[in-house]
Amino acid sequence: MSMRKHCVRLRAAQLSLAVMLFTLSSAQAQLGSVEPVQRVSLTDEQLTKIQDGVRRELKTSDPIQLGPTIGGKDLKGVIHVCGWIGTQSGLVPFSGRFSETTFVVIRLATDQRGADTTMATCKVRGLGL
Repeated sequence: MSMRKHCVRLRAAQLSLAVMLFTLSSAQAQLGSVEPVQRVSLTDEQLTKIQDGVRRELKTSDPIQLGPTIGGKDLKGVIHVCGWIGTQSGLVPFSGRFSETTFVVIRLATDQRGADTTMATCKVRGLGL
């Protein structure tokens, strides 16, 4: 192998490593400090509030079809939720939390990267989808 080809391959490997490191640091920054939670069962009233919160986020009055949905309580007593909603394009992951009286959507995936980040956040929190 010529020295030139060797240098080109080495540069390509360095570039690939740099991209991987950037992607990893970007994912860590997006996840921030995520606190694990203690799993809890969601009541029918909470599931209704989740549907209302997702409907508000989507700006629609159409019924929201909830898929599998998991809840957990953090050390401060806040209930966090991860789950799936049915859309025209299939199931989409979401995450959110309960405020005093309502459910607030924190993340609603709009593309594959958003879906990956949402699922990763939920998994780290202990609410893997």
